Amino acid sequence: MPPETMNQTFERIAREELSLTTLEPRHNDEEDFHRLAVWEIQTVMERAYQAGFHAAASAKYIRSWFSVGETLHDGSTQTIDTFDTLQDALRFAAKLNKPCFIDRWQSASPTPSESIDEIDETFTPVHYPF
Repeated sequence: MPPETMNQTFERIAREELSLTTLEPRHNDEEDFHRLAVWEIQTVMERAYQAGFHAAASAKYIRSWFSVGETLHDGSTQTIDTFDTLQDALRFAAKLNKPCFIDRWQSASPTPSESIDEIDETFTPVHYPF
């Protein structure tokens, strides 16, 4: 099951804590305005904070990098160099002064990582001819 969106989380908390059926405006004062005790507001805010904390803790860190390559005479490809930013890869490709391509690689990791070698290698390249 996919994770809840922020609005779905807000709706769930409103149903569970405040017995509200929806957070959508109904353009009716009796349905859009509610009297709440401060402890009810505090409970809802604590639940929203906890939901955000858990969502952030389970998030994966996305790492992207760019490789500049060329297609060889036999149709195979060869990586010439790898860069952390697209801007650096484009500068390098422009200086090559020959046909090449730039691949954008991306990988998810449970922790931040500075080294490409430490990342789970389940990445998929996006290919840009240059």
